[in-house]
Amino acid sequence: MEKIYERRLSDDYQLGKNDIFVFLSNRKGIHNTGNALIAFQKYGASFKDREGLQGNSYALPLEPKKPYTNLFFTGRLVRCIRQRPFLNFIVPAIGFAGDKFTDKELIPCFKNTRNLDNLYLPKKYLEVLIKEYWK
Repeated sequence: MEKIYERRLSDDYQLGKNDIFVFLSNRKGIHNTGNALIAFQKYGASFKDREGLQGNSYALPLEPKKPYTNLFFTGRLVRCIRQRPFLNFIVPAIGFAGDKFTDKELIPCFKNTRNLDNLYLPKKYLEVLIKEYWK
């Protein structure tokens, strides 16, 4: 992995005061399983609010098998990140995809995040992005 990207790893990241926990949300904003439940219990996610900043979390409403819809919602996340350079957005290494997505489906959603120094991604995501999208 290129040294320039090593500081953007989320694998062992400990969330602090200016950090935003990014989690996958479902269409209805029912945050009752996996990282969505963690966001609801620990980071201020709002029940029945499917997208956007909520406390110290960001709900990302992606859907399996809908790549164009997912790129749209990831684009909105990217805009939010660019507007808030004083916050760090953390995509957790464990449990982000849940059981509904494969990494192969999710990684391309982050292909337009190369220059976002305040977005932290799992090592396996960064490795694929660097190799396949950020050449």
